Amino acid sequence: MDSVRQTARAVGWAAILLAPCATALFGWRAGVGLVSGVGWMLLNVWVMRRLIEGGGGASRASRWSQAGWWMVKVPVLYALAAFCLVHPWSSPIGFLAGFTMWFVILWVQALRRSQANP
Repeated sequence: MDSVRQTARAVGWAAILLAPCATALFGWRAGVGLVSGVGWMLLNVWVMRRLIEGGGGASRASRWSQAGWWMVKVPVLYALAAFCLVHPWSSPIGFLAGFTMWFVILWVQALRRSQANP
């Protein structure tokens, strides 16, 4: 799980650096969309991590915990994403760029690791 933390940190720094650039180039809605997309993706990864870490036990408490995290992930997170996508203060393209940033950074990290270990 250390790579997840490292990727989350890189995504956070990228958002901090790119949000002012997006705002300057495309307007404040793009900057808000980018930050909301990054925030949503980081929250999604955090919930998924809770689901993965809690999935090892077979006890009744861990099953209820799993159900609770699914209740947070599916209705709450996806409703939040829909809100961010359709609200007038956020750009859908900015949200998509922020959401995609996680995957781009994962790809860059994998490329760097493959170059380091031929």
